[in-house]
Amino acid sequence: MSIEKKLLSWYQKNHRKLPFRETKDPYKIWLSEIIFQQTRIDQGLPYYEKFIRHYPTIFELAKASEQEVLKDWQGLGYYSRARNLHFTAQFVMENLDGEFPNNYLDIKQLKGIGSYTAAAIASISFNEAVAAIDGNALRVLSRYFGVKDDIAKEKNKKKFFELGNEIISKEHPGDFNQAIMELGATVCLPKNQAKCTDCPLNDSCYALAHQKVEELPIKSKTVKVKEETISYVVHAQEDGVWMKKRSSKGIWKNMYDFPEVEETKKLMLIHEQKHLLTHRDDVKLYSFENDRHLARFPIATSESFTNNEGERVEQTDWHNIVVYNRQAQTCEKYLSKGDKVLVEGKIKNRKWEDQNGQMRYSTDIVASRVEFLITKNNPAAGGNQPPVSPEEIPSPPEPTAAPEEADDLPF
Repeated sequence: MSIEKKLLSWYQKNHRKLPFRETKDPYKIWLSEIIFQQTRIDQGLPYYEKFIRHYPTIFELAKASEQEVLKDWQGLGYYSRARNLHFTAQFVMENLDGEFPNNYLDIKQLKGIGSYTAAAIASISFNEAVAAIDGNALRVLSRYFGVKDDIAKEKNKKKFFELGNEIISKEHPGDFNQAIMELGATVCLPKNQAKCTDCPLNDSCYALAHQKVEELPIKSKTVKVKEETISYVVHAQEDGVWMKKRSSKGIWKNMYDFPEVEETKKLMLIHEQKHLLTHRDDVKLYSFENDRHLARFPIATSESFTNNEGERVEQTDWHNIVVYNRQAQTCEKYLSKGDKVLVEGKIKNRKWEDQNGQMRYSTDIVASRVEFLITKNNPAAGGNQPPVSPEEIPSPPEPTAAPEEADDLPF
């Protein structure tokens, strides 16, 4: 059986049921491709569903303001994707009579759409036999054919594109592209995570036959990311908080944040208490020189539900909580392991470089309100604690990014 037939047969039986796979609408395919660049499926899916609700057609997206689109994009990061999405929607409405281009070369001319995205749209929506080569496809092709070229080099990506075009199904190019990417996303995984026994191509895979699965594909290291620290001044009054609009340049152009200051205020660790709420991690209380405080601690939430098989499942998730000033001191003083609290706040994504030079990522809940619930350990803690005051509002969140091993596209 040919690689084409093996992949298509496997895909029909094993592909994940995702909403953008139930349509050939080029607008919805385009929207999914842009949202899932550098974004995991579980993280991006709520955004895709939200955009489809708010902007069901390219007309609604073009009619919206850039600020409305950025607002709906908030938390996904890489905001140029949202700006390009909005710009292109307006371009299609104003210059193409609202009709999305129907072939690879014309689609590729649109702002924010590269070779991969253009090929995905052309093959899925218009049945054009053109290979969509993302990180997953690169890995599958490199291992299956034993290609030892560095996949990080642009000239080699062109070789993989040509190879993909040689083997793509002429009758079902959209399914073929999705099949090879789905295989890379769920079976032919990076490094030692590959599930070769589940692979439909394992009887003819070069890497498996020659024990090269962990060596392929070959990818040179990316440039080390430099971490930048920005300090803000938060000026709050009874009727609101001062903010400023950024210039039309840079990755956060035309967005709002607090005024920046050149000198970074010293942040001093004044207390560390172990096993607050849980022994998963130490909880630290920090104090700024201006007598402001910050505390970090983890809490657990649990929920139970019935899965698709009718089984009752209980799921526990851990969350990193950040509280400021008076509530930080109160939490440090009164909370104990096992106590229950009600937390309201906003999600903030952080990134930093660890001592080994690796980029690390974390998602925090910055609390605007913490309510202590009565427990056997702390019966006096019941009642409402005061919410964080306006002057304690933290700086706006940084854009998110996927870990290095995560591929940049959804399949």
